[in-house]
Amino acid sequence: MNSISSNPFLRILPAFCIGILLSFYHVIDNRISIVLLFLALLSFFIVSRISKSNFRNRFLWGISIQLIFISVGFFITEIRDVSKNKYYFSNYSNVSMYCAEISDAPEARNGRLRLFVKVKSVLQYGCWKKTDGNCYLYIADTDSLKVYAGDKILFKKAPDLILEPLNPGQFNFKNYCLFKRIHHQLFLRDGGWLIIKSIDKINVKAIAAQIRGKLLSAFRFSGISGQEYAVLSALVLGYDDEIDNETLNAFSASGTLHVLSVSGMHVGIIYAALSSLLSFMGRKKSLQIVRLVILIFTLWFYAVLTGFSPSVIRSAMMFTFILIGRSLSRSSTIFNSLALAALCIFIFFDSLMLFEPGLQLSFLAVGGIGYLYPHIYNLTTIRNVLADKVWALVAVSIAAQAATFPISIYYFHQFPNYFIPANILIIPLATAGIFGGIILLFLTPFPIVYLYAGYLVQKIIFLLNESAIIIEHMPGSVWRNISISFSEMIVIYFILLMVFLFLTQRSVKYLYNAQLFSILLITLFITHTIGVKANRSLIIFSGTKKFSFQAQYGFKTLLVYKSIDSLKALNLSNSYLKQIGLSEKDRTIIVADSDCVIKSRTDIYIEKNMYVIGQIILGDASCNIPLKSTSTIIYAETKQYSKFRFDSLDQALIVVNDKSYNKSFIINIPKNKNNIHLLSKGAKIIDL
Repeated sequence: MNSISSNPFLRILPAFCIGILLSFYHVIDNRISIVLLFLALLSFFIVSRISKSNFRNRFLWGISIQLIFISVGFFITEIRDVSKNKYYFSNYSNVSMYCAEISDAPEARNGRLRLFVKVKSVLQYGCWKKTDGNCYLYIADTDSLKVYAGDKILFKKAPDLILEPLNPGQFNFKNYCLFKRIHHQLFLRDGGWLIIKSIDKINVKAIAAQIRGKLLSAFRFSGISGQEYAVLSALVLGYDDEIDNETLNAFSASGTLHVLSVSGMHVGIIYAALSSLLSFMGRKKSLQIVRLVILIFTLWFYAVLTGFSPSVIRSAMMFTFILIGRSLSRSSTIFNSLALAALCIFIFFDSLMLFEPGLQLSFLAVGGIGYLYPHIYNLTTIRNVLADKVWALVAVSIAAQAATFPISIYYFHQFPNYFIPANILIIPLATAGIFGGIILLFLTPFPIVYLYAGYLVQKIIFLLNESAIIIEHMPGSVWRNISISFSEMIVIYFILLMVFLFLTQRSVKYLYNAQLFSILLITLFITHTIGVKANRSLIIFSGTKKFSFQAQYGFKTLLVYKSIDSLKALNLSNSYLKQIGLSEKDRTIIVADSDCVIKSRTDIYIEKNMYVIGQIILGDASCNIPLKSTSTIIYAETKQYSKFRFDSLDQALIVVNDKSYNKSFIINIPKNKNNIHLLSKGAKIIDL
């Protein structure tokens, strides 16, 4: 039996994903999709009859099946898009009150609590009307405030539409929310909202959140504090709100950030531990069903308890299918189980989870381990038991990294160079920390042992954190600012696939294919490099208090800002450089606080409040800007410059502040009124 026929769910998963993409990107209309579904079903019945009499036509049956699953993926995605529903809350006008239900545990964000809510009803003209739709609410984070999933919140102000980021390279929060089917958010001030505690029905997430709160308190009472408490909470319970940036950066640089988010590794450890404890129940058939129920219930309760992240859902789903398959004496490949888990997640949870980076990385890592690990591990035979365990861990690390590094670079623009020693050191410590944290929770009735165990667990987590920090500070620990496009990422995956197939099947055709894809990748890299080298552009940043901009001259950049904006301007510049793959080392910084004249080697001229970059002249109201037909002149008042958007620069252009648009200024403007642009929110790249 070939690999395709032995993985039936793997055959239909791509078609289902195509349907999701067609819906999300609005490629086809609903009416057209209904016609396609009808034709697919009709062709399926016709072809199934033809296939019985003619074996050569059996491929048509497969095509009709694929069309059906494309349609199913499309319709499931469309049905869950409540923003197209007439009952969507933003479609109601003259609303005096909103009533929303908190759907998930609150998250701490910059001194506020972020609530993921479903707007259940609105008060319109004195009458409550049922609505639907998701929204983010932000309220002040206070120790006295206890908010749980299932509670309701009343508020008067209408939620705002989530907008695109104002600067290039910034995190696109709008897209992040779009994949969660959230289009609106609202910052609530004190007195602008009211919490109503849920007492009518049992809410599983609320119960899980309360249990998690008590378990977190148990960690604190054992004497664990600081970043040790923060990391232990993330390891065992998925609560990562208290981890500081230094610790996060350390784990990210070592390539072990996944240990801080509850994922397949954590679910696997829980499964292995519980399976060993209940192994005695597998000897009797009467107890096997009880063991199966206990294992499945524990896995899913742990998934709910830790926040229901995509990787945990995937792991719990896959282990569930493995357990059910074993109980039915059925075996399945890891790829078929992954495909079935993905289909169940898309059908029963949300099809837009396809776009979750966490879920993509999780599936790729498990698939890579399932396919590559046996081949890598069998490269050598080690008789020493301890050395063999280390080699197995190295093989797993290489397999997982090989499967995920292209998409990791695409999303995060960096590569951990010491991922092998980091995994050898950190994974065992993280495993010990997880087991130690779970055992600690069971020791709470025994105070003396409980405190000693808490001290021991804190030391383990301390070693874990220090190991990550040491690896981060090693020379060359991270290769940063790597930028690849989506097409380049896909080509890299094809090269890896062809190389792996060549090494495993020893067929020369795969080597030829790998060479062809390598030539294509080199061509893409050269094209990108030529484009960057020829780039002459200017970014005027939005959101800074004073005038800040960055000019790009090929691979070199120049950043100009006032000292009051140093942190903001540097962060905006770093984000953009990371996105386009340029190094911070090739950036020149000018802090334009003094009134002295600065003439740089990159043709930047600064005098008081006027900046000249090639043919671009920047200035504010206090500056007498000379008008030249060959120049692009940007005029702005200091308090309003953060609202720039430039649509075209085909010829001389003047951008004026909305309030400053008056007759006295128009006198100095060229006759072509199309060159006048009023300011609006956002920043955009200007070609120099």
